[in-house]
Amino acid sequence: MKTTIYWKTKDTHIIDRIRKRYNICQGMTVNGENAVEINEVQYKELQEVEKLGYIQIRNK
Repeated sequence: MKTTIYWKTKDTHIIDRIRKRYNICQGMTVNGENAVEINEVQYKELQEVEKLGYIQIRNK
């Protein structure tokens, strides 16, 4: 499943931990987004991270 993640946090330590956990590439767009390819299990986990306020999942 292809989706877009918007980084609501500016804490680089948290961003790095999320990137390692979900194998998200380094860098982001000027809008603070990353396009990612994830499976259903990872999507459910990212929804929990979204509830914590670190990211916003955008289905573009």
